[in-house]
Amino acid sequence: MDDFLTCRALLDFLDDYVEERLAPSERARFEEHLEVCDACVRYLKSYRGTVGALARFAAAAADEDAAVPEDVPRQLVRAILEARRAAG
Repeated sequence: MDDFLTCRALLDFLDDYVEERLAPSERARFEEHLEVCDACVRYLKSYRGTVGALARFAAAAADEDAAVPEDVPRQLVRAILEARRAAG
């Protein structure tokens, strides 16, 4: 593999990067790509926002009396509820 990470390869490591599970050398390659790729920086920001919204939703869902936070998209709430019904 090249020393430079492609956008496609970056996606394979995205979760590990966000969760800080990459080895220092892989993290450095990831961040080198981010320095030159605005599209991946935007994607990473969106990914982090989605993960954060899901975490807030999961916390609210654990407390059945809690309201869903306003910043959680309604379409996401419906999709999660439908998946729970299908699984249950």
